[in-house]
Amino acid sequence: MGSTIFYIRLFADVVSTTHLMLLGAGAIIVEGLDLRKIVTGSYNLTCLPMKIAGADRGPVRAILTKG
Repeated sequence: MGSTIFYIRLFADVVSTTHLMLLGAGAIIVEGLDLRKIVTGSYNLTCLPMKIAGADRGPVRAILTKG
């Protein structure tokens, strides 16, 4: 799931219910992408994660190609 806002949860939601629901459904969450200059079309998104020992999340290099 991609989002044009920085966080996909409600600010009052301390438990991150939205995150848990999406992750439980097998979704991959990518936050903080600036998609304002991307025109409507078909694309492939490749996310190259940083290797961080013991982490289950972290920064990625996001590559968007027309497809």
